[in-house]
Amino acid sequence: AVVSTQSTGVKVMVSANVTSLSTNRNHSLLVQERQLASTITFVILSFFFAWTPYVFVNIINMFSTLIIRYKILATIPALFAKSSTLWWIIVYCLMDVRIKKACRKTCSRFKRAFRIWYFS
Repeated sequence: AVVSTQSTGVKVMVSANVTSLSTNRNHSLLVQERQLASTITFVILSFFFAWTPYVFVNIINMFSTLIIRYKILATIPALFAKSSTLWWIIVYCLMDVRIKKACRKTCSRFKRAFRIWYFS
């Protein structure tokens, strides 16, 4: 729309670009959906990555006595699998931008406080 004032003769161009606002909103939702999809994918993959060695050790253990003799061969995959409950938290923290910013801010405060304490 063109708005003109008769006293000064100045024409001002005014445009309300509503489509760009909705496009930006759609783009923002698309970015959030992609981040969520990648987070879920990493959580699922980390679950399989943690539990697969445990499954293989137990399947081998059903048909052989090799792992029973060496307890450490059975203990490490078991601990690895049991730690999978913490992995989704770690993956989420690594994928979320707000948590990354908060961690950087906290770490910089600790670094600054350590420098003051150590070098004073």
